[in-house]
Amino acid sequence: MSEEPRLTGSLVDAIRDACPGGFWSQGVTLARNGAVIPGDPDPDDDDAIILRVRIRGLTVPLTVHLWPEDGEWSCDCPGTHEACPHVAASAIALTQDMLDRVPDPARIHHNLVDTERGFVLERHLVRAGTSQPLLTPLAGRSAPKDAVIEPAHLEVEAAIVCRFGQVVPRERIPRTLRALADCADVLLDGAHVRTSGKPVVPCGLVDDLPDGGFRVRIVRDSGITRVFANGAVLCGGVLRPIGDGGLTRQQRTVLGKGLAFAPDEVGKLVGEVLPQLRARVPVRVRTARLPSMTDAVPRLVVHSKANGTSLTLEAQIVYGDPPVARIERGELKLLGGTVPVRHMATERRLVEAARERIGITPDHKIRHDGAKAAATVTRLQAQGVEFIGQGWKRFRTIEPISGRAAIDGRRLDLDFDGVDPRDVLNAWSRGDRLVDTGHGFAPLPTEWLQEHGHKVLDLLACRQADGTVATHALPDLARLCEALDAPPPLELEGLRPLLEDFEGLPSVELPEDLTATLRGYQEIGVGWLRFLSQAGLGGVLADDMGLGKTVQALAGLQGRTLVVAPTSVLHNWLREAERFRPALTRCRYHGPQRLMDPKADLVVTTYAILRRDIEQLSAIRWGTVILDEAQAIKNPKSQAAQAAFRLQAAFRLAMRGTAVENRLDELWSQIHFTNPGLLGGRKDF
Repeated sequence: MSEEPRLTGSLVDAIRDACPGGFWSQGVTLARNGAVIPGDPDPDDDDAIILRVRIRGLTVPLTVHLWPEDGEWSCDCPGTHEACPHVAASAIALTQDMLDRVPDPARIHHNLVDTERGFVLERHLVRAGTSQPLLTPLAGRSAPKDAVIEPAHLEVEAAIVCRFGQVVPRERIPRTLRALADCADVLLDGAHVRTSGKPVVPCGLVDDLPDGGFRVRIVRDSGITRVFANGAVLCGGVLRPIGDGGLTRQQRTVLGKGLAFAPDEVGKLVGEVLPQLRARVPVRVRTARLPSMTDAVPRLVVHSKANGTSLTLEAQIVYGDPPVARIERGELKLLGGTVPVRHMATERRLVEAARERIGITPDHKIRHDGAKAAATVTRLQAQGVEFIGQGWKRFRTIEPISGRAAIDGRRLDLDFDGVDPRDVLNAWSRGDRLVDTGHGFAPLPTEWLQEHGHKVLDLLACRQADGTVATHALPDLARLCEALDAPPPLELEGLRPLLEDFEGLPSVELPEDLTATLRGYQEIGVGWLRFLSQAGLGGVLADDMGLGKTVQALAGLQGRTLVVAPTSVLHNWLREAERFRPALTRCRYHGPQRLMDPKADLVVTTYAILRRDIEQLSAIRWGTVILDEAQAIKNPKSQAAQAAFRLQAAFRLAMRGTAVENRLDELWSQIHFTNPGLLGGRKDF
């Protein structure tokens, strides 16, 4: 046995400290039972001490690495702890000189013997200088207990189905040689040999013919020094399988004899035959006359393809006009029947020009959307870039558009030469200089938008379906009229008290049939509701429970009224109306047999019915719509909120205990119901 490696005390202490409870004791048992044996050194890691630990039930011993200088260790067992019993056993065996008492393990050798039908694979067990055939499976009960078994030994056994002493079948040669490549002791007729599973394939040759044509053929690899009958060769001192390179038997037969190409067939040879052959086997071209068919010079073009609002651009280097070939990843791809001579220096200059001038590296695609794509096309056109394909035309720059606003009363109409105003304003808001017209990109009317754009955006946010702006936006509309030198809307007069010399809410006459005696703050509340109604505005009545929101709402009703409330307070509204406004005719619109009384002054329903019957309820032009417990529409995306937004009313009122509970979304949703557009779009808000 060779000189025993040594450990430092610090490494042993570190291993012992890292062992969980019981692991160190298990390591002591393994070491005393002789489970630890020396491992083969690693030629690439001189600092490592390699030991093997034989475990009952495991065919292949575990491998332990110890690095005394670094204070580190490893084991290939599946354990997850920092230190395992196998590392502990290895450290103990080294420090207690136990390896001297372990006999040298038996080694497994593989011998290859050449015969007329191919080589035979024999396996031997070498122990104490003597060798004997090993025919039994390594994983069986009769397997040698003292042999060092590697995973590669098991793979060899599986590759030949444990048929040692027989000629290895041709179909098992690649797997067998691949497995033997990981075995330490492999002999061929008594001499050490290396093996590999990589096949040796034929080599293609292209030569000149006396008539000016070319010949293509395949020949045996010149490095082959020995051939075995079962499909293996000794090539460059390595035993490897024979491969066909993916060529069929017919192709190998034809190419073995050689294929001749006349001078006028050089395009087919270069464009079809040689690329296909190179994909299978190495090819040596021993003629200097390929290619030499055209003197076309390379040039840079940009291929364009449009897909909706996206433009894909790809820079290409092509030969000929129209192109007969292009460069793809450094290779020449033929596009026709001629073959150009490549100008490598010019190609390199074109690649640099593509990167620096247009920012597109050949063989790579870039994709831009909308205005950015149009700006890119404009820039490339200015640089004189040649486009291939029609996609770029979708993104070319056309004549600029102009902006106009027409105001008729409270109706606002915008005209941008037929382009959707929202597209124009959205592009301007994003900072774009161009807008998509559908048949090109037009420059925006920047000066007009800088002067009027913000006012128009605010007004569009509160423009109703019929083109008129909401009442609360009339002051903004008046300011736009002033900027455009147009008369202000007549409806603005209703808001004069809010805009000029506002001194407080005017007094209001209470309904004659009102039976309640209102407190002072309740009278102010009714006056506020009437004031909002007369001004064409909606309101949010948010107050604590028990302070009389219902009676204020009943006192401030204007015209035919729809009340939407939770089912739990539906009857309360009817009772309160009967008690405080007995002259009002009432309709309970609820239940499976619900009917609408067209003459009722007050219609009371629930949010569930609102969602189901929104088509009928939104078709009626109500004088007043009241949402009680308006937190029911706090989510503007909910079905209840979407239905409420569709209701038509001269006056809208939202009632609840508190205007906002958790999120500003709730406030936006209620204000959007009462005064659509007052807070702008939800995303902007």
